[in-house]
Amino acid sequence: MLEWKNVFTYSEDEEAPRAFRLELGFVNITIFHPISNHICFPPDVWTLCAPEVGINDPRALISRDIEEAKREALEIVHDRLITMAMAVKRAIQENNS
Repeated sequence: MLEWKNVFTYSEDEEAPRAFRLELGFVNITIFHPISNHICFPPDVWTLCAPEVGINDPRALISRDIEEAKREALEIVHDRLITMAMAVKRAIQENNS
């Protein structure tokens, strides 16, 4: 089972953690609710960051449920890794021709 760690320090008046990170060794996936006064995202939106696959700025997720947001984040990172692997494969093929 994957271990999503709570990486947000929150006060006692907050109901639930707002940020989780999954460390896969070669890529870190972080999903979080932005701060309440964020200009780009409402507070109920989960956002994704995964710098190792080029998602440096927060990207809004469709899912509002935390477990669905985790699944969505994994799918997005998976798709990015596939795209990156295909680019490397093409480069190898071009280099060998």
